[in-house]
Amino acid sequence: MRTRRNSRKGFELSVGFIVILIITIVIFTSSIVVIRKFFVSTTEIETGLSTEAQGQIESLLSAGQSVALVPQLYETSTGKSNVGGIGIVNTLKEKRKFYIIITFSKAFDSEDKQIIDVDPEKVESWLLFNPGPYELEQAERIPAKLLVKPGFQITDGTPTKPGTYIYNVCILQAIPSLYASTINNVLNARRTDCSSKAATQIGNTLYNAQKYKLQVKID
Repeated sequence: MRTRRNSRKGFELSVGFIVILIITIVIFTSSIVVIRKFFVSTTEIETGLSTEAQGQIESLLSAGQSVALVPQLYETSTGKSNVGGIGIVNTLKEKRKFYIIITFSKAFDSEDKQIIDVDPEKVESWLLFNPGPYELEQAERIPAKLLVKPGFQITDGTPTKPGTYIYNVCILQAIPSLYASTINNVLNARRTDCSSKAATQIGNTLYNAQKYKLQVKID
């Protein structure tokens, strides 16, 4: 009787140990996946600009442009990483903080017909960049890195369609008296239309009262 009871306790102990082991393996595996995704995203966004791209940005800024997108058109395919940049020079008379906002505008297929079923947040996630702030002294310039990696879906369950995806690029200059609240406002304004009115409403002004176009052409 005692032997049978001991065997039962041993069996229960073994089952409990196996359950704990399985849970531990699941948690460990999930942690590795999360860390790997974070590492990949961090590594990709920190990928340096090529010497050629840096030279093009420098050339455009030196020629009088206050903002330079290099390139303005990315010709690529789904899953492929492409590194470009956004150059900013402070043409104001004082030190100022700048932010970058990029929002999806519209898309067209190869026959120039508008692609309607697009989730803006999903296609905006194809673009990896640091929104700022970039604090620049007068005449100081910075090349901000931009990584473009088109995903395989434009909405949940809808494969990415070949065509040209157009984005609005806004450079916002922070109003000094509102520095403390600016970054939260910018991060909460991802859905802004990049208009001067929208920029002012979140405590900023649209740099040079201008927005820029970025295109991603997927084959």
